[in-house]
Amino acid sequence: MPRLRQNITTGEWMVVSPERANRPEDFKVRPFAAQLIHDKQCRFCHGGEAWQTHYFESVTKYTYTIPNKYPAFSSGLNIEEMGHGFYSDDSSSGVHEVIVLTDPKDTQDSISTIAMYDLLKALQSRAKIAEKNPDVASVVPIYNHGMGSGATIAHPHAQLFASPVIPGRLKHEFEYTAKYYKENNRCVYCKMAKFEIKEDIRVIAKNNYAVAFAAFAPRFLFETWIVPLKHTNSFMRASDESIHDVAELLRFVIKNMDKKLGKPALNWYIHTSRGIDHHLAPTYHWHIEIAPRIAMFGGFELGADMTVETVLPEIAGKYLRG
Repeated sequence: MPRLRQNITTGEWMVVSPERANRPEDFKVRPFAAQLIHDKQCRFCHGGEAWQTHYFESVTKYTYTIPNKYPAFSSGLNIEEMGHGFYSDDSSSGVHEVIVLTDPKDTQDSISTIAMYDLLKALQSRAKIAEKNPDVASVVPIYNHGMGSGATIAHPHAQLFASPVIPGRLKHEFEYTAKYYKENNRCVYCKMAKFEIKEDIRVIAKNNYAVAFAAFAPRFLFETWIVPLKHTNSFMRASDESIHDVAELLRFVIKNMDKKLGKPALNWYIHTSRGIDHHLAPTYHWHIEIAPRIAMFGGFELGADMTVETVLPEIAGKYLRG
């Protein structure tokens, strides 16, 4: 029987209709690695073309950072509205950087916990710098893994987008979680994490500082959230312990997706407010969302912005546990 479910952090509705599919293992996909670009002279490898532009102050044991060669947001632009009648057309000022994992073998399906932790710390460090930019209103760290996720280069790398506007989904989260806090006097993510651990149906893994669980109202098949257990509104203000345990769970979940779902392309992204957004400190809670790219959206999903999923999150969580 199909069910309507609501994302408690945005108010969005989705449908779960298990009758439209078979078993979770039937969603395995073919490996993507052969379709990615493997440069003969790797531009991201140490000493390559990209390395020549790295920020010397941002080299870590496992990563280095470079400006994006073809940025979506660029620093040094004056925000200037162009004339298009009643349409808005402003300069895309901001920051767009690439955080490269130095070792090409550190792909998301084989990376160590310490390298994943180092990657998250590098993203945190660069995000702290980006949020000081007066043109930046939001920061979104992301990772594209595999063909179908937006990745084209095989060498592992994350990206940092810092925008002069707050993207719609983040804006919805900020507004809806603030509404929840006003009505309930508590953070919805804190309550959600405790509820998931207590119910223990959708939980995939947990440790001292974080929990990973199949999203109750997912937009993607096997969508998984990792929520730190310590309340912090901003990733930029997260403790080392919290980031380490999030890195451990992120690595675990991706490895299990790789094993159980046949090496799917996926995206993960960090939803966070800026550290300087003090009004969001009690109401928002940074977290990571992992989106396997297994099924394509159909006309209803695109037209209604309402997904129809074919695997119950309760089954997805159990399947990805290990």
